[in-house]
Amino acid sequence: MAAQGESYRQQIEHILPTEADRERYHELSKKLSTELSPAEAQHVADVRNQITVGNGDIVTKVLHPNAVAGYLPETPHAPGSEAANRQGSVAGSIARGVDVHDINTPMGLRDGLALDDKGAGWTPIPANADTAMQLRYKMNDGMDAFVPYGGPEKRVWDGTGTFDPQTHYANAAEKAEYDAKAQQMHDAGGGTEPVRRGQDPFTGTGSTGGGVPEWIAKPGPLPDRAEMWQVDKDGNEQLHAVYDSRYGWFKL
Repeated sequence: MAAQGESYRQQIEHILPTEADRERYHELSKKLSTELSPAEAQHVADVRNQITVGNGDIVTKVLHPNAVAGYLPETPHAPGSEAANRQGSVAGSIARGVDVHDINTPMGLRDGLALDDKGAGWTPIPANADTAMQLRYKMNDGMDAFVPYGGPEKRVWDGTGTFDPQTHYANAAEKAEYDAKAQQMHDAGGGTEPVRRGQDPFTGTGSTGGGVPEWIAKPGPLPDRAEMWQVDKDGNEQLHAVYDSRYGWFKL
């Protein structure tokens, strides 16, 4: 499954006329939304909203080993169980295939998609990983994804798969500032989804800290011919599994 079309960098060349304008956008889009002025937030959103994903686009999602095990369990999931239902579904952060084509190694993806967890334990690609697993599929009319406008919040990963429900701000004023900046970015983007919050390195600008446009796929069924690929540090790719909506995953 190979992505086609213009990458976000090529699209931005059409949107912004000068190299200086493009460099400014790239710099601002990689910042945390808490660092942007109202004018900067609006500029980022105006450009980002012209980069879209939809029917026919190939998208990709880096998979944590736990997600791989959920899709391809050693022992079949119990029929009708939550795990069995998740086996044929997808949700969460995605990127377009054309936007990661040039960074498709473990470290390229880790940097470009801002997957450095600073030792917290949540990253799907540990530092110096030799391989990484990707889910790839083609969007169809029944699938929906939105730009995650909002901003970071100060939470702590508890090591069990969730974030500490308690926030860790210096004081009430700092929390209020973070909340206001997230709302500012959300409003600039004109999003109809709730304000998106996440732990740094989540930017809230619609792009990762590496500058790659990101979307949130709403929970839904995987399409036929979804694929799982393993990529290595030399840029080699190997098809690992293929999905069929009638029969499930086939490991190759």
